[in-house]
This record gives sequence, C-alpha cells and structure tokens, in this order.
Amino acid sequence: MQDASAWSALLPVAMVGTDRHSAPLPRWPGEIGATIAALADVARPGTEASGIDQAAADVLRVAGVLAVCGLAGARPQACAREPVGPAAHDSQPVADDPAIAHWFGWALREGPDRLKQDFFLRFAKAGLRLPHALLPLALELARQSLALRATIQPLLGERGVWLARQREDWAFAAGVATRDDDDPRQWVEGTLEQRKAFLASERARDPRAARERLVAALPELPAKERAELARGLSVGLGMADEPLLDQLRADRSQDVRAEALELLLRLPEAAHPRRAGERIAALMSRGSLLTGRRWIIEPPTEAADDWKADQVEPAVGIANMGERAWWLYQLARQVPLAWWTGHTGLEPKQLAAWADGSDWAQALWLAWRDVLRRAPDRAWAEALLDDWTKNAGPRAVLGDRELVLRVVSPEGRERWFEAQLKSADAPLVPTIFTVVASCRPGETLSPRLSSLIIRRVKQSLALRPTADIPAAQDPIVHAQDAVGRTLPDLCSVLPLALLADFDDWPAQPAESAAVSRARHEGRQIIQARRALDAHLP
Repeated sequence: MQDASAWSALLPVAMVGTDRHSAPLPRWPGEIGATIAALADVARPGTEASGIDQAAADVLRVAGVLAVCGLAGARPQACAREPVGPAAHDSQPVADDPAIAHWFGWALREGPDRLKQDFFLRFAKAGLRLPHALLPLALELARQSLALRATIQPLLGERGVWLARQREDWAFAAGVATRDDDDPRQWVEGTLEQRKAFLASERARDPRAARERLVAALPELPAKERAELARGLSVGLGMADEPLLDQLRADRSQDVRAEALELLLRLPEAAHPRRAGERIAALMSRGSLLTGRRWIIEPPTEAADDWKADQVEPAVGIANMGERAWWLYQLARQVPLAWWTGHTGLEPKQLAAWADGSDWAQALWLAWRDVLRRAPDRAWAEALLDDWTKNAGPRAVLGDRELVLRVVSPEGRERWFEAQLKSADAPLVPTIFTVVASCRPGETLSPRLSSLIIRRVKQSLALRPTADIPAAQDPIVHAQDAVGRTLPDLCSVLPLALLADFDDWPAQPAESAAVSRARHEGRQIIQARRALDAHLP
C-alpha cells in the first residue's frame, strides 16, 4: 500500500498546473527527498536552452520518484486465513484446437469487440469452455466491457468461476458454472446476468411463478438489481403483471420507475396508460370546417393535483422549455404510440406532419422519442425512417437514427441503407458506421447490401490524389483515410465470401500509415473468422 501523505504536497500544483501555481515545490524528508534533489541537480543543466518548462519537469520528476518508491515499498495484502480450495472438476469440453486457440487469443488481445463477441457466441453454441490460459484475459476484458459479460459467463467453466472468486474486481463472474438457464442454482448463487437468464427462462415457462419469485426477492435487492430484474417481466408480459408494475412505479429508484413505465406502455389496457391517454384526450379538439377539422392540442395551463402520483413533475426539468410544453411532454411520454393513431385516426406519417405544424412540436417529438425507446412500435419506426430526409426543425429532437433503425424490420433497415449508399449526397463513412452499429453480434450483412458497400469503398479508395495539392491538404486523401479506417469494421460484418479479394482492394502508392494498419487488422480479422468457420460449427 502507498503512503498518500507523500503525495499531498504535490497535489495543489498537479491539479491546477505549473502556469497557475508558481510557488516552489516543498522538500521531502529522508532518502526520498535526497533522491529528488539529486535528480534535479543532474537534470537542470542546459534545460533552459532546450525550451523545457523547468517547473513542469520538476513536477514530473517528483511524481516519477514518488511512484517508484511507492511501488517499491508496497505492502502485500494479508493472506487469507484459510487456504483456498481447488476448482471443481470441469466436465465441459475445452476449446483446444491450436488454430482456434491462436486466433481466439489474438482476438482477445487485439481484435475489435465485435470479433470477441463472435468468438464467445460460437464457443457457447459449440458447448465449449475457454482454455485455462485465456481465462484471466477474458475476465479482465469482461470487467472493462459490460457488453462482453453476458457472453463470457457460459464459457468460464468451473476453473473460470473459481478464478473470478479470487479477485474482488472479477466478482461479477463469480456465480455458478452452469449452462442450464433452468438450473435454480443460477437464481440462488448466480451472478446478476445468470439471475436474469433464469428469470427470463422461468417467465417463458411459468410467468406467475417467476413473478412471485421476483416479488419475494425485491426487498433485499439494491436498486440496480431491482431495475435489471424488473426488465425480465417483459417475457410473458400480461395484465396479471399490472399490480407489480404499479408498485414499482413508486419505487425510490428512478431506474426502477423507468422500467415499470416502459412495461406499462406495452400494456395499453392497464390503468396507468389509459389514465394518461384520458389526460391527453382532454387537451385535444377538432378545429372548424374551415380548417379541415384539423386536430388541435393545447397543453394544460396549470398543474393538476393528481399528477405527482404518476411521476409528472410540475417544476420544469428541461432547459429552454416553457412550463406548459414541459407538462405536455411529461403527459405525452406516458401514452403508447398506438393511442395516437387510434384516437386521431391518423397514420404515423400524418401525425408526424401534424406535430411539425403544431406550436408544441418540440414537446410532442421529445415524448414520442421517449416512448419509441421504451415501447418500440415498428409501424411508427418504418414511417419515420422512410421520411427521414425531412428530419429537420422540431423533429430533429427525435435523436440519432440508430434509435429508429433498431426498431424497423431488417428488410426495412437494409432498404434504407441501400438508398443512402446509392445517393451521391449521403456521406459514405457515417453510413458505414451506422450499418455496422445496426448489425447485431454474430450477424453478417446481406450479400446485396454488402456488394453495394464494397463497390462504394473500392471507388473511394481508387480515386487518385490531386497532383498539385499537398497530401495533408488534399480532401481526396482525407476521404480515403476516413474510408480506410472503416476496413476493420467491415471485415467483421461482411460475408467472408465477398472478402476473398480483400488484398486486391485499391491502394494508393503513398497510402497513409493509418490505412495500412487498418488493412493489416482487416486481414487478421478475416483469418480469425475463417478459422472459426473451419473449426467450429
């Protein structure tokens, strides 16, 4: 353990910088102080002429000495009083093929997260566990990435679970070594991910039993686990879950309340969404014949007493939003999207145009965005995606396209991508990254969309730089560098059959170092994927 008091004198200047802290550094006592002074005497001669900031150099020198001395004087933690027993015997087969082990090790150390997930998913599908030598690296990666935790747990085996129990920061994986989501040990002894998997499995078999199990556990759970496990009610969701969801709407945790509202939005017959719809209906009216009987919405002019019970806050919580717009936003975000089409008789596209022409467009679009995130509605998402070129003004608050792209059908998503890639106005690189982000772990793009992407990428890489413009200023070179940096991502999601000629994709003689590195990484990703296909089903 390091002595924090040795660092305390250095903190003021380290926090604000030497240009704002002009006071000389203090002297440290004993041998540490003598070492710092000796190094300063050796390092000072000639530094003024070299342009080195002497004050900053002094601070860094002191920090270096303190760090080394702290490590040298670190005291190990006390050993456990009782020796740790060995790991249980593993009956699950291990992935011991040399080619797979080599490329899996490379993927864990250097590959992109998508490739790591592909390996994890294929190992799980094959019923294999990780080689012992890769367990520490896999656990450390999962510690750093929440996205990898759920996929790594089934591959740990008894040795991996035993290893996770030896370090506090690997405790997220210290559950039970079982691949059976129906095994009740997952609920009693498992990690949060394992408990979620068990609850989802039981909800599919017996929604009532799973609900009762969750109700019994809720009082003892921390807020994060209450929210995560409450999400499991989405499996087999029905009106029988309404009392529990209403109870969770009053939970002290905002995350739990948000989960409960999300699930209630998927139960349009429940009391809460019906009550919310009635509040919005009271604000709407039809215009005169002269206006074509157009729908009109007028937000409340004062807060109602019963709003608090439904988590509608009177005090404005969004900057630059007026009081009435804030109230409308909060009320509308508790109404299922299908309510709007049912109440008005308008299709989503018509409602979008109606909102654009309203004085309350921002509040409506913000509310619809929130509901679309919580209770995805494919009809709404398809309509918004088809009309995305008009996404301007108030509608822009809907947010990133990825929100809508996650909801539409895969066919609708690819149609939109094809239209973007065929358009000369659509930027190539952002479109590629959006395509990659929409592809789920373990999935590859369709051959049709992949061929279109490859054609556009090759066209961009084949452009010749401008002869009379320096490379650092040439927009063609900058565009090619940007496209080149997409190559590792593309090599992770394009079908392998279409990557057979990857080495022959156009390259300029003076290709940048960044693009050369991206090409090299792309080749390795392709080799790793080929090894997976050759050795695993």
